This record gives sequence, structure tokens and C-alpha cells, in this order.
Amino acid sequence: MLFNFKKIKPFGSHISYAGSLINLNARVSYMGREYRNQISYDWHGLKRGQKEFILWQYTLSGRGKLIYEEQEYDLLPGKAMLVHIPHDHRYFFPKDAEHWDFVFMILRGVEALRICRETEKLNGPVIEYHDDNKSLKCASEIFEEALSKNYSSYRLSGLAYQFCMELFADINPRNTNSRPEAIEQAVKYALEHFEEPIGVDEMAEKANLSRYHFSRQFKKYMGTPPADFIRKLRLDKTINLLQSGAMPIYLVAEKCGFESSSYFCRAFAKEFDCSPSAFRDRKENS
Repeated sequence: MLFNFKKIKPFGSHISYAGSLINLNARVSYMGREYRNQISYDWHGLKRGQKEFILWQYTLSGRGKLIYEEQEYDLLPGKAMLVHIPHDHRYFFPKDAEHWDFVFMILRGVEALRICRETEKLNGPVIEYHDDNKSLKCASEIFEEALSKNYSSYRLSGLAYQFCMELFADINPRNTNSRPEAIEQAVKYALEHFEEPIGVDEMAEKANLSRYHFSRQFKKYMGTPPADFIRKLRLDKTINLLQSGAMPIYLVAEKCGFESSSYFCRAFAKEFDCSPSAFRDRKENS
């Protein structure tokens, strides 16, 4: 049975999480319920800073509006918006609506970002829910846990990861089988050792597969070649370091497993269309 989202009081029930003793690769950083009825509620995905996160926003009643890559969507009851930030989109309370009542979650962490962005790419930014959608049930469990007196940030992290996977399964039912244990072990190894000079050979060894067979299996289940997965994982890790202070670029590269600062700068510019130093300057001036 789904948790009754309407038990949550609008505005006064926002919940935020400062962090934990270990790095969580999927986590809920902010969540709550809002009731909007004024056109001043208007957000643009390119005006919320450079720090990347996922926004899931589920309509309980009323109507909102989303403009995403020049296409308009009505956010009606039973529908959720799934977008990543920064990105070129705008969501707002439309002039001809009476109200917009919704719950939302902000998700962070490299795995949450990867899975939700893939879901967004495959499905688009709006998800229509039905009674059998497991991700909605998982979202209700997250809210129920968060509102309990003795909530655990680690349990919430586990639920956040489960939510991301259920979300992907909901929109891609033909691929609901879990990843093989060999691939899971390789992913876990990469997440735990990305700072070290590991590559495809080490991941294949951890999966106990030949490099050729491992690479084919990894791309099948993860949607990307293993070398690209490691590179993107390391780049995602550099974002926090670039935003958190004035650590020299060469140290950022070293701490995130890049073989040289020059390679890191080339990879960063290719991924984000700007140099690491320009990214840091943009963040400091925002």
C-alpha cells in the first residue's frame, strides 16, 4: 500500500540531509511537498547553479507546466517530472491553473545521476504512473522513512538507489532483469577504486571474464563501454572537488584517478564544453 503523500504538510515539511561518514553514490538530499497557486513559481534549469542533481516532482492535484527542449508538457495528477540540472528546461505554475500540489525529491550521487539521466533520455522528462509502478511505491517508502523519528541516511541511500533502478524498470519493462553478478562486482570495484590506476583489464578480472566478453556484457547491461564508465565516473567525482575550493587542478586530477592533469583537462572539456578552471570560475561567480 502506498504511503499517503497528502499526510505531508506543504512548505513546512521540507527535509534536507547534510551527508554521511561515507560517500553515498545515490542519496536524497532534499524532499518535501509544496502547494503553489501563484505565477511567481517559475524555475529554469540553467539558472540553478552548476552542481548537478536530479529532480523528481510528482503531481498530487492541480496542474503544472514543463517546457523541455521546446516541447510543452502538462503536469497533471499521476504524472511526474524527471529532469536533471543544469539543463535547458523551465517548469512553472501556469496562469490558467487553479493550483499545483506536488511532492518532490532531489537526488544526488554518481549512480543516481547516471541511472536517472539514462531514464530521462529513454523516456523523456514526464512519467505517467499507474498502480503497478514500483518506483512510486519506492518513493512512498522514502518519504515514510524520512518522516520517521529514527530515520537512517544509509537506509535512505539504499532506497534512493532502489528508486532509480525501479524508475528505469518502469519505463523499460523489457529490461527488468537484474544485472549479472559479474557486472555488479565490476561496477562495485570501479566505484570503490576509481582513484587508483584501474582500467578495463582490472574490472574484467574482478568479473572473472575475458576482456572481450566482459566488455560486451558490460555495455549490454550498463549501456556504455567500461572505459567510458570509468572516465565518466572520475569526471563526476571531480565536480565536487572543483566546487569545494581552490585545490590545484593537478591534485583534482590525481585524486580522481586521472593519469595526468593534461588528460583530465582534455576529458573534462570534451564532456562539459569548458575547461576545469573555467568551470570553477563560473561556479564562483554564479
